[in-house]
Amino acid sequence: FEIVKIFLLFFALSGWLLPAVQIATKALNNNPTELRFEESDLKIDSNKNIFSSKENVYFILLDGYASEETFERLSYNNDILYDYLGEEGFIRLGQNGSYNVTYLALASIFNLTYPVVEGDPKFTNRLGFYPNMLSNEIAPNLIQQLKHLGYDFVFSGNSWSGCDPKHVTCLKYITHRFLNRESSVLLSKTIFGRYLYLITDHDYDAMSILIKNFNSIAKDKNSKFYFLHHFSPHPPYLSEDCQTLKSRSLIAWEPKDYVKTVECVNEKAMKLISTISTHDPSGIIVVQSDHGPATRMNGVDLSYHHEDMSMKNRIGIINSVKVPKECHQWLKSSLGPINTIRFVLSCLERKEPQYVEEKTYITAYKGEDFGIVKEYVSN
Repeated sequence: FEIVKIFLLFFALSGWLLPAVQIATKALNNNPTELRFEESDLKIDSNKNIFSSKENVYFILLDGYASEETFERLSYNNDILYDYLGEEGFIRLGQNGSYNVTYLALASIFNLTYPVVEGDPKFTNRLGFYPNMLSNEIAPNLIQQLKHLGYDFVFSGNSWSGCDPKHVTCLKYITHRFLNRESSVLLSKTIFGRYLYLITDHDYDAMSILIKNFNSIAKDKNSKFYFLHHFSPHPPYLSEDCQTLKSRSLIAWEPKDYVKTVECVNEKAMKLISTISTHDPSGIIVVQSDHGPATRMNGVDLSYHHEDMSMKNRIGIINSVKVPKECHQWLKSSLGPINTIRFVLSCLERKEPQYVEEKTYITAYKGEDFGIVKEYVSN
C-alpha cells in the first residue's frame, strides 16, 4: 500500500507540478517575436492542371541523426541503413543542414527558405519558429503550397513538438500529457521504466504511429503529405528493447547510447520504408535529419573536440530521397534541406525546381549570443 501511495504521489507531482513550472518558465522567457516570415517565391499557376501527379509523400525527419561523415569520425559503421536505402532506390543528397538547431532547421523546411540569416535583427525567443509557427493564423509556406496542389498535410509529431490541428491533420493528437519529457526521464529511472512506453503511447516514436495506422490509410492513397518528426536518436535514449527510455538526461549525447539508439531508429525506418514500398510503391519518400549529434559535450575522441570538427558533426545530416524517375533530371548531389523540399514540391508538379543558394547558419542555444545567426564557413 505504501508503494502504491508513493507511486501515485510521483505521478501527481510529475504530471502537474513539472508541467506547471515548465509553462511558467516559458511564459517568463518567451515574449511575442517581431519576426515575420516572407511569402514563398514559389508561385502556383492557378490555370495549370495541378493534378498531374498525386503520389503520396512521406517526409521522415529523424531528430539528431548524424551524417555519413560524422559516423565515420565516430568509428561507427552505418552501412546497414545506407545499403538498404540504395536497394530501395534512394538517392543520397547533401550532408549539410540549414541550421544547427531544430527550431530553425525545421522552420526553414516549412518556410521553404531561410527564416533568419546573418545580419537580421536579433530574435529574443523561439515563438516565431517551429513548432510554434504551426499555430499561427497563416499557415506556413509549405502547407500553403501543398494545399494549392490539392494535398492534405498529415502530421505526426512527438511530446516536444505536439500537434496543433489548425493547419494540419494530426495523425495522432499528441500533447503534453500527464507525462512530459522531464517526468518521462525521471520515470525511466524507476522500476516502472520498462512499462513507460505503454503509458506514453510512443510519444517519441512518430514512425510507429504511421506503421500502426497504415492499414487504415492505405485505402486513401492519393494526395497526402505525411510529415513524421521522429524524436530519436536525439536524447532521451532508448534501452536495449528499443522502446523504454534509458537516457541519463534530456540533453546529454553519450556516444555509446547514441549509436545504440541509432540502431533502433534504423530498424524502425527500414520497417516503415518496407511498409510504404509494399502498400504504396509510388510514394515519394524523404529520409532527413535536422542536425547531427553534439559530440563536443561528451566522451568522444579528443581529436574531435576541436570546435570546428564538433560543429561539422552538429550540422551534418542524413538526406536521401526516393522519387519518380521523371524527376531525377532535377536532382543535385549537394541539395540541402530547403532545396530538397523545393525539389519535392516541383516533382509533384513535374516542373523544374527553383533552388535557393545552399548555406548553413548557426546560432547559440543560450547566452548573449542567443538570437544572433551567423553563416557557417568550414575551416
